[in-house]
Amino acid sequence: MKINYIKWLTIFGVFAIISIFLVQIFWVMQAFTISESQFDQSVNGALRRVAENIAINNKTDFQQNNPVIKINPRHYIVNVNSEIDAELLDHYLVAALDYFHIDQDVE
Repeated sequence: MKINYIKWLTIFGVFAIISIFLVQIFWVMQAFTISESQFDQSVNGALRRVAENIAINNKTDFQQNNPVIKINPRHYIVNVNSEIDAELLDHYLVAALDYFHIDQDVE
């Protein structure tokens, strides 16, 4: 074989390996983004359900807009326009997180 042919074959091989590596990085980043999005949707659904249950239990009107506010990727605030019983809140949180298959610690 000619040296020039081997040189071009090597360059093409290196380019192909780098391209495959970059595509893998892209797909891993996409999977992470999708996973975060699904987590956000699940947490929003669970916290909204907790807010609805508290409103029903306290016989108050539930806000029609979204009461869940995301502060950062792992901290949320839920606006509830009534008093909250800590034991009842814990019960509703455990039930909602279990329903949405969320395995995270709650403060």
